[in-house]
Amino acid sequence: MEIRINFLRQKNRRKKILHLFSEVIIVVSAFLLIFPFYGTIDYHLAQSAQSIPKKISVAPSQNIKTKNLTTIFQEIKKAAEIYAQAQNVQKAKSTPASSKTISTNLVLDTKTAPVQKTVQQKPKQNMLYIPKIKVEINIVEGKNENALFSGAWRIPGTSTPDAGGNTVIGGHRWQFKPPSTRTFYNLDKVAVGDEIQVLWERKKYAYKIREIKIIKPEQIEILENTEDNILTLFTCTPLFSTKNRLVVIAEKI
Repeated sequence: MEIRINFLRQKNRRKKILHLFSEVIIVVSAFLLIFPFYGTIDYHLAQSAQSIPKKISVAPSQNIKTKNLTTIFQEIKKAAEIYAQAQNVQKAKSTPASSKTISTNLVLDTKTAPVQKTVQQKPKQNMLYIPKIKVEINIVEGKNENALFSGAWRIPGTSTPDAGGNTVIGGHRWQFKPPSTRTFYNLDKVAVGDEIQVLWERKKYAYKIREIKIIKPEQIEILENTEDNILTLFTCTPLFSTKNRLVVIAEKI
């Protein structure tokens, strides 16, 4: 009788272990599926934070030791649903875009102009090349940061390579599965002295990086025109965050 009881106990223990293992597999699988798109999800959530209905809220974080693995998986699913709703809210916007592109913050911030339905791109495709990190991305024109979804955005009101002065271009770090040569995902890997090339109106311009710095979104001095013919690139930093801006300044050679 005692042997049978021990056998049943061991059998129940094995069932519990298998059940726990199954939950771990589910959570890990969900994480692996979501992770490649985490940065994009995080960015869109930030962009739509002020548009999400107030009744939607995420449960406050708890100590993971007190949570059942199934609960954790449900929270991941809930976060995905919130993201989907945020996307729907963003698409529903129809307010005309403001003619004033930048006021108190650099673009890519959470406070941005309304979404522009169409992005006007120059007939002759202009390109940006950063050989060191193998970036090859088209330069697009647009009234607001919606243009970023089509390429690297030349900020309206700033100069162009053929006119001299300060050409300012912004780009996303997370837009496609990373690392992508069509984003600034690896912009933090460049160094002073590295070359950047711009194809503008079928003419190629070469630049050499002279300065790399991190600034706050409200530091819009980088948009000011200069006497020197320079190229200013910027993107969000650190990865998965819109807290700061990584700025790369290069001079024409």
